[in-house]
Amino acid sequence: DISGLENAVNENTAGIMIELIQGESGVNPVSREFAEKAAELCRKNDIALIVDEVQTGIGRTGKLFAYELYDLKPDIVTMAKGLGGGVPIGAFCASEKFASAFKPGDHGTTFGGNPLSTRAGLVVLDELIHGGVLENIGETGSYLFDKLRQLADANSKIANVRGRGLMCGLEFSEPIAKEIGEKLRDNKVLVGVVGDRVLRIVPPLIVTKSDIDYLINALKEAI
Repeated sequence: DISGLENAVNENTAGIMIELIQGESGVNPVSREFAEKAAELCRKNDIALIVDEVQTGIGRTGKLFAYELYDLKPDIVTMAKGLGGGVPIGAFCASEKFASAFKPGDHGTTFGGNPLSTRAGLVVLDELIHGGVLENIGETGSYLFDKLRQLADANSKIANVRGRGLMCGLEFSEPIAKEIGEKLRDNKVLVGVVGDRVLRIVPPLIVTKSDIDYLINALKEAI
C-alpha cells in the first residue's frame, strides 16, 4: 500500500525497515514500485533505509542479498540464520554515515562476533561466493519454479506460485495447506505451513534437482 507508506512517514520517522520478500506471512514479494517509493521517501526525508535480510539474505533468493533484485542501496542491512550455516549468529552492515554512529561498547549482542560464529560465517560466505553455491541456487531455483508452475497449470487446487530463488510460496485455492503439509511430512518432506492456504518452501541451498523431483512427486501425491 504505497499511499499508506507515504502517510506513515512524518517528521518523527527515523527510518523505514522493509522485508523485500515477506517470509513468515507466506513468501510475498513487494512490488518494485513499492521498494522504489520506500527508497525515495528515505532520500527525501534523510532517514535510514533498512532492509531485513534475515530470511532473504545469504543467497536464499539467488543473489547474496534480496535488495540486489530491486537495485536498492540500503543504509543498513540486517542478517542472521543462514550466515552461520546452522551456528547461531546475527549481524548487520551499514553505510559509513550510520556505521560511524557506533563506538566500541555501544552495542552488545548474544550471538554476535565470537570466534566460532564469525569463523562459521566466513566459511559460509566462501562456499556461497567461491564454492558454487550461488550458482546452484540460480539453477535449482529456476528448476523448482518451473516444476511448480507446471504442477499449478495441471491442478486447479494451486492458485499461485511466488518468490525467488529457493524461497517459494505455494498458495492453494482451498484451505488445504495444513493437510497437504501433514501428508508431505509423512512422505519425509518438511515444508512450512502459513495459515490455511500457503506452503512455504525453503529448501537447503545445496538442494539438487533430484531432491526437487522428489518434492514435486510428493506434492502431486498429497494433492
